[in-house]
Amino acid sequence: MKKILVWTWILCSLLLVGCDKLDDSDDGTIREVLPGRWAFSYVIQSDEDPGLEFSYKQVTFNEDGTCAITYVDRMDDEGNPVMAALHGNYVASGAVIRIVSSEIDGEERVMLWRIVSLSVTQLVAEYDFTMDGNSLTVIVTLDKL
Repeated sequence: MKKILVWTWILCSLLLVGCDKLDDSDDGTIREVLPGRWAFSYVIQSDEDPGLEFSYKQVTFNEDGTCAITYVDRMDDEGNPVMAALHGNYVASGAVIRIVSSEIDGEERVMLWRIVSLSVTQLVAEYDFTMDGNSLTVIVTLDKL
């Protein structure tokens, strides 16, 4: 369970990516496009297989600045996925999305995402993190539902 929570935080961090193609004048665009439900997919950029697998399925950004990342928590006795969600608050301004949550171990977690591209139907973001002393980059793709 703790391993799932760690990966959940890593993935949440992916959701907080700023945008290289956007500048501070695009604040209105980000705030207009971001609210809603987004399907989650990702690719880990690494020469070697880091052995990571994220169980995230969906991200919801609400207009009030709250957000939730839905993930598969476990499988039930019949082999069906049991979903859970990580909740937090986000701020989208300029080329950055910042998510803050304190659900894991009671510690405040801050995740910053760099947005590579943003349209009304898709957001592509980059997230860099370190795991076991190795630096990794994950490309997250969110498709509007």
